[in-house]
Amino acid sequence: MMYRFIFILIIILFGTIECIKNDHLFIRKTDPSVYNRWLPPDNYPITVNISVILFGVAQIYELNNEFHLDLLLRTSWMDNRIGISNSTETFTTDSNNQTIIIQGGVWHLNRIWLPPIYIVNTKQPNIFNDPNEHPVLVQIRQTNGLILLSKRLTIYGHHQLDFRLYPFDIQQIRFEIETNELNIHDLQLQWSSSIYFNENFDWNGFELIRYRLIETNTTYIHTGTYSRLIAIFYIRRKFTQSLLDVFIPIALFVIVSWGSFWIEITAAPARITLGVTIMLTMVTMARSAREKLPEISYIHSLDIWILSCIIFVFASIVEYVSVNYIYHMKKRFLAKKRKHFNNLNDNDNGSDDNTYDDHKSSTTLSSANVSIVNFKHHKANNNNNNNNNIKNTLKKRKIWRRISIDNGEEYAYEIDRRSRKLFPICFIIFNLIYWITLYTLSKFEQ
Repeated sequence: MMYRFIFILIIILFGTIECIKNDHLFIRKTDPSVYNRWLPPDNYPITVNISVILFGVAQIYELNNEFHLDLLLRTSWMDNRIGISNSTETFTTDSNNQTIIIQGGVWHLNRIWLPPIYIVNTKQPNIFNDPNEHPVLVQIRQTNGLILLSKRLTIYGHHQLDFRLYPFDIQQIRFEIETNELNIHDLQLQWSSSIYFNENFDWNGFELIRYRLIETNTTYIHTGTYSRLIAIFYIRRKFTQSLLDVFIPIALFVIVSWGSFWIEITAAPARITLGVTIMLTMVTMARSAREKLPEISYIHSLDIWILSCIIFVFASIVEYVSVNYIYHMKKRFLAKKRKHFNNLNDNDNGSDDNTYDDHKSSTTLSSANVSIVNFKHHKANNNNNNNNNIKNTLKKRKIWRRISIDNGEEYAYEIDRRSRKLFPICFIIFNLIYWITLYTLSKFEQ
């Protein structure tokens, strides 16, 4: 037991001595008198390899068009000023049998040159501006000055989301890294490997379809061309919650509105109240669904669904108005008929009085010929008016006969019976067109 303790103590002391020796070498290599941390290495072009590991839970803030990612950013580059290729000293090795000169953290990070890279679409663009914000790990491997840096970042990025197919939309989340000081002739960025996802990583309401890694260049006027890396994540929204909260309840409201076709036509308050209440409820649900999204100037698929369902409910109300009008058509026709003949009698009496008054007034004129002409003229006008009234009455009678006034109640009930089949069939056809079109567009977006 004592020998084992002594053996472990010797190993610890040996490791401590090696770390002290390596730190001493690092201090000598990065001494400000021989190493300027503000100047890049002279091995142009400098190649910076970048890899990303995502973990935690990604958040999509739709109201602000923002996303939140927790990631581990790994970068590596060569700095020949720290290399010890001419040294004859021996150093510790890692599991890959590669020499590790130094391994440290923030203190070591503040003594070496860091590549001027930043994240384009985020509120905190600079990656290395605050090394104390998150823990970092610095390793200088091999004898040629290869530096590996790992840093955990929390990104609050901005990206314009497209809600045209909401809630069956597929969003593209872009993660862009760029250099802002050294152009492509001095520094080049490249992806060292594919993106890794932690086993507990989740998109919180979305699912990842695929992703793309792009290496490209960006040109700015008066400054030059710079290297840029782009990672695009294609994520699909999980629409189960929308089905339970919006689609299924609104579809049930439309089906309930058809119940008015079985209510008696004379029960106007019941049928009107049912339709109006359902329509107002659907408008309120549509407004609540809109509040979850930013203010957009275009119509998305959920708007089309809600608007179409409101039209179906409104059509059921219009159907009852038409049925009620036809049902009471006979009563209105008889009332209009009595009123019309009363007006004819009043016109006949009025025309006789007017003729008598005109004749009486004509005798007061100085010229007898003018009086006779005026009398004949008024009499002819009265005859024409009577003829026109008779013709209009005959036309109206023909129109009412075509409608078959006596069968108005039967027509009203027949419309209700046919609406019980027509409305469900139209709603089924609308659903087929809506869901097939939505599925096709969703596949096209992928």
